[in-house]
Parts: sequence; C-alpha cells; structure tokens
Amino acid sequence: MMLGSETVIHEPWVRDEKNSHGQKLPVYGTPVTIADTGVDVPDVSEPRAGTTSNVRYDYRLFLPPGTTIRDKDRVTVRGHVCDVEEAGEPLPNMFTATVFRTEVTVRRVDP
Repeated sequence: MMLGSETVIHEPWVRDEKNSHGQKLPVYGTPVTIADTGVDVPDVSEPRAGTTSNVRYDYRLFLPPGTTIRDKDRVTVRGHVCDVEEAGEPLPNMFTATVFRTEVTVRRVDP
C-alpha cells in the first residue's frame, strides 16, 4: 500500500443516449471504489476570457497497477466529479514485466 494513498470512485462510460432535445448524454456503469490511489497536488489555473474567470483543477492520479481508465470515464476525487483528460492503461516494464501504477490526469467539472 502506498503511504498517503486515497480512495477514488471510478464510473466507467457505457454509452451515450440522446435526450428529448437530441443532445447526447453519457450513461455510466456501476461505480467502483479504487483504494490505494495516489493523488498529486492539484494543478490549478485561472484562464481568463474577457471579464469572466474560472478556475480549473487538474489532478494527477496514480492508480494501482493493472487499472484501466478510459477517456470517457468519470472519476470522483475528494468528493469532486472529474472528467478524464489523459486516459491510462496498464503499462509493464519491458525488462522486468513489473506493471507500473496507472497514471491518469482528470479535470474537476463540479464546483
């Protein structure tokens, strides 16, 4: 187990469905709790567009070896729902066959 690890919730994307207005809405599968996850210090930026501003929180996650997170999945970190920015899959060391932790970048989408 990794010191200072946290637990995140992974919701795998299943499909998109259209609502009554014809807009695609994602449908997610059963949430899965993933323990022993390293959460790096969030990268916070404040892009400005005219007179409005918004703050973006990007988290870098280090999930247990063998974990797969796809680009349309959703992850909850520290109680905040996040979209996947950079997906990750199991990556074995080519010399030892040891599987590294899966690295994934997610962006907070709720306030």
